[in-house]
Amino acid sequence: MDANNDVEVPKRSSSFDFLTRKPYVPPHWASHLNPIPSHVFSLGHLPTPIHKWNLPNLPKNTEVWLKRDDLSGMQLSGNKVRKLEFLMADAVAQGADCVITIGGIQSNHCRATAVAAKYLNLDCFLILRTSKVLVDKDPGLTGNLLVERLVGAHVDLVSKEEYAKIGSETLTKILKEKLINEGRRPYVIPVGGSNSLGTWGYIEAIWEIEQQLQTGTGQRKFDDVVVACGSWGMKELNPGCLFWRIPGTANQLSYKALAMVSHGVEETKANKLLVEMRCMIEGLSLVNPKGLAQVVKALVLEPVIYPNPCRETSKGAAHGSRGIRQDASKLVRTPKSDRDALDIPEDGFKDENDDKEDENSMMLNSGGTIAGLSLGSWLSTLKAKVHAFSVCDDTDYFYDFVQGLLDGLEAGVDSRDIVNIQNAKGLGYAINTSEELKFVREIASATGVVLDPVYSGKAAYAMMKDMAENPKKWEGRKILFIHTGGLLGLYDKVEEMASFVGNWRRMDVHEDVPRKDGTGKMF
Repeated sequence: MDANNDVEVPKRSSSFDFLTRKPYVPPHWASHLNPIPSHVFSLGHLPTPIHKWNLPNLPKNTEVWLKRDDLSGMQLSGNKVRKLEFLMADAVAQGADCVITIGGIQSNHCRATAVAAKYLNLDCFLILRTSKVLVDKDPGLTGNLLVERLVGAHVDLVSKEEYAKIGSETLTKILKEKLINEGRRPYVIPVGGSNSLGTWGYIEAIWEIEQQLQTGTGQRKFDDVVVACGSWGMKELNPGCLFWRIPGTANQLSYKALAMVSHGVEETKANKLLVEMRCMIEGLSLVNPKGLAQVVKALVLEPVIYPNPCRETSKGAAHGSRGIRQDASKLVRTPKSDRDALDIPEDGFKDENDDKEDENSMMLNSGGTIAGLSLGSWLSTLKAKVHAFSVCDDTDYFYDFVQGLLDGLEAGVDSRDIVNIQNAKGLGYAINTSEELKFVREIASATGVVLDPVYSGKAAYAMMKDMAENPKKWEGRKILFIHTGGLLGLYDKVEEMASFVGNWRRMDVHEDVPRKDGTGKMF
């Protein structure tokens, strides 16, 4: 095919293709990647539409368009379905009769996996992470849980402490071995469906966008692609790690500044090496808080502070990622005498919100969507600049994780050269400020587009904030924003959203309004 005449026959030409498994032929510009998937399932309602998004207060001559991956299907809504098309094809090719995956209690990925599995007559086993006070209770039917349980997924709950100490890979391995012993043939899908195979979902999405631009009348190419990134998982923590809670403000918990220690380095050097990290455990005591300075004093008596000491290696999940794991043998707990001096209990302070899930925990983040988008845009004729707004963790982690996915495909490119990752986590993963929630409501009211508060809502908020602060950067550009779905997550924010959506009233029906004859009639 002539690379300058980039026209290909559409791959989804019939509605009867839905739920069929076919040999996969990659876009010609991606044919050098290795390995190439052998088959793909048609699970999503694709292509998803693209339309102009009439956002208010845009910079001069700036256009924002919306790629509606939230419309990829009702139960399968969102970006996860594109990855599952390849992962499920691999599961079937390997003769699996069930799939295993893992995530948070409101994981969009787990919900989509449960539905896709049932579409293909496979059983689904979900390992869902929740708080220690809820792990022995019925998880309820809110949001994604309702869909998962309706389609008959088997749900195993683990506490976040178990998740942290054991890790997602080991937990899925335990369940896999159990099922094998029972005569089953399980296939394990990683957190968020993010491995090199899943990355093909958004390489294929770039091909889809190319086709839509070619068929659109008078459409010029996009200059930028904007997307949220981050999946709800938890990094495995080294057993030597010790985290303490520190106080928040009067109305919001603040998770900050914890470090790990080792013997042998003077205190002054340790203080210079101190890095800020988010807290692993449930939250902070607002009843008997301890200041950051006191906690740091307890941690840096004889320490060396390891930056990012608890980062999970992404090898395996990413097929060759360059993640980091520190040597747990070099990490020590704060001496008991020092904890006693500061009145710090062995397990930290009692949190008045212990019955709630801590969604600002250390994250094992998914970068499959941005890996596929950025690699596809770089290889294809699109050549748009990809901006990824991370809703958890730090940008360095995402660059490293995405690099692992790229290396797993032998792409021969540096992640920092093909994607610009910016921080949009705010208070933390799945924790929203009132400004962010108000923004979600205002955008819905102004444009009819409902954003989820965890992913696309935060990314759009950060994008609009950046446009307001740096208008010259965005002036005259044509931007494609990828709506990655996740709307069921709104049901977990009902109480927080209530004050922003109070537009109702009792209709005033006067006594002199004529009534119909008879009783009990609706029409």
